[in-house]
Amino acid sequence: MPVLATHDYGTVRLFEANGIVEAYFPKSDLVTRAVVKSLRGFFDGSRRAWRVTPRIARKETGDIVVAIREALEKDAPEAWMKALPTLGRICATTRRFHIKLAEGGMRLELPPGHKHEWTLKNKVEGADKDGPTWLVPARHCADSLVKGVITDVIRDDRKVLSDAVDYLDGFAFEGGLDLTPGEAGAIGLIPGNVVFADPSFIRAADPDLGQEPVHEYALAVRSYKEDPEGERTTVRLAVVTGQDGWAALRARFSSPQGVRSPSLDVRHVKGKWARKRD
Repeated sequence: MPVLATHDYGTVRLFEANGIVEAYFPKSDLVTRAVVKSLRGFFDGSRRAWRVTPRIARKETGDIVVAIREALEKDAPEAWMKALPTLGRICATTRRFHIKLAEGGMRLELPPGHKHEWTLKNKVEGADKDGPTWLVPARHCADSLVKGVITDVIRDDRKVLSDAVDYLDGFAFEGGLDLTPGEAGAIGLIPGNVVFADPSFIRAADPDLGQEPVHEYALAVRSYKEDPEGERTTVRLAVVTGQDGWAALRARFSSPQGVRSPSLDVRHVKGKWARKRD
C-alpha cells in the first residue's frame, strides 16, 4: 500500500518528522500553497515537497496542520464535507487501485490502460497527474464524471479481489504458528474472529498458490490450539471470500493504521502446512 501520511487529506498529504512538516500537494493547489507560504515554508526540490519548520513559522506543529486542514475545508463544497463521513470510508482492497477521498479531494491510482485514465486527462476539470497518481480538488469532485469514476473504481477493484481470492472459497489452511508472547491476542487468534494475513503468509502456507494482487487476505479463525508445554500452536484458518471478505478488507483499510491489528506474515509459519476443505 502507498506510504501512509501522518495526515492525509486526499490531494494533500502531510508528514511530520524531526520537528518539520512536509507537505505534498499538486502545483495547481493554490490554496495549500498560500498557507505554507504564509507560514514561511519553502519548496525542497530534492524532496519534491514543501517544508514548514515550527520555529520559523512561529507555530506549533499541530497548529500548522490545523491551518492547512481548515483552508482545505473552507475551499471544499459544503456537500462534499457533509458526505465525507461516508466517502472517507471508500478505499481499494487490491494493489491494482488506490483511492482516497478526503477534505482536499480525490487521490487515485489506476492500472495501466484503465479507461478512466482518458476520462481524467480529457474530461475532468482540475485533474492533475503526479507520476501514477491522479489528484482532483474537492471543488471538482461533485462532477458527475468524477462520481462515475469512483463508482467504476469500486466495482473494478472488487472484481480484481474476487478473481484473486474467491477460488479459495471453502478452503482452510492448517498448520503451526511461531508466535511471541502476547502476539496471539494482538492478532486476534480467537475462534470466530477474522484475522488478516500478508500474501507472504499464504504463499508460505501453500507454495502452490500464485502471487495475487492483494495487500492482505481475510481469514476466519476456525480453531486455535496450544500444546500443554506451549511449544506449538496449531490453527485452522479459512479464507473469507465474496461480500464478507470484501467488506472485512474495506473496513480494515479504511481505518487508521495505528488501530489495525497486526497481520500474519511469513515469519509466523512454522513447519509444514496443509490446505484442506473447510
